[in-house]
Amino acid sequence: MLAEWQPSAHARARTSAVYLAMQKQAADPVCDGCHAPLATRTSGPAGREGVSCDACHTLRAVTPGHARAEITLATDDMVRYGPLCDAKDHYFHRMGCSPLHTEAELCAACHLWRRPLAGGGWLPVFTEYADWKDGPYATEGVQCQTCHMPGDEAEVAVGSPPRPAVPHHGFLGRDGGLRKTALTLTVTLSREGGDFVLETLLANVGAGHFVPAGLPERRILLTILALSGDKQATTTMTYKYGRVLTDDAGKEVPFYLATKQGKDSRIPPRGSIKDVVRFPPDAGIDRGSEILIRVLERPLSEEMAAALGVPAPADHLLLETTLSASKLPITVKVPK
Repeated sequence: MLAEWQPSAHARARTSAVYLAMQKQAADPVCDGCHAPLATRTSGPAGREGVSCDACHTLRAVTPGHARAEITLATDDMVRYGPLCDAKDHYFHRMGCSPLHTEAELCAACHLWRRPLAGGGWLPVFTEYADWKDGPYATEGVQCQTCHMPGDEAEVAVGSPPRPAVPHHGFLGRDGGLRKTALTLTVTLSREGGDFVLETLLANVGAGHFVPAGLPERRILLTILALSGDKQATTTMTYKYGRVLTDDAGKEVPFYLATKQGKDSRIPPRGSIKDVVRFPPDAGIDRGSEILIRVLERPLSEEMAAALGVPAPADHLLLETTLSASKLPITVKVPK
């Protein structure tokens, strides 16, 4: 479990370059309530870590509200709570049976936050729990942990006998592949008169929340690259999907400076978004051309990276396909 957690975003919650830059600009101590939950409770190593083992396994109660969840951390009873109700106490700590650790309400501790506005009202910032609660997955009883912490046979602690259905602690599914299972892309290339027409349908088939999720400054990119017969780029375009928060003047700003929600083109659970690209005759496309389509997750928009003065994190390639204009119409779905 330690090896799964160490490269995770939870482990880097207090140390990532983006968080440190935002915390410096926001100058708001409330941020550490989620990014370093034990910082004010202990001066030991656990207090200096991000969302550590103790941060989650001392959670005794989580009560979601409108603006955020009220949480109870039991850090003084030497009990560590989790979903294994047959585990035995040992020399290091006692074991507490906690059905909460199998429920989405646990995640509401930090993945639900509406920012209070000076003039009254609330601005939704972190919406994953609310998305789930209002969506089809909650109705069907599918919890956050079902996808983010799938179970496999493994040791619960080093040296303990393997047991089945031990939750994965990387939080992006097995081998970090959860991002790539959230979306499907269906593309159709056809000819209408002298124009080539590309239809794209990006569908959220695997996420119980809107995509992209997490920071409002994240984006999903759909890039379209037309290549001539000799592989030279003739046309390039990019569609960006996400939620833009702005100040009163309508300028995109980090969430802690925002007062309004601007464009919201996120894809809801089991929803989709369609775009149509029409390439005119002068676009340099003919029957020898290929159209390369990619879907990427951008962890931080380039505008926000510049505003924070941090290097833009690398994009994650989610989906990719190439269509040939030699035989039309053609439709491809990825993954199949």
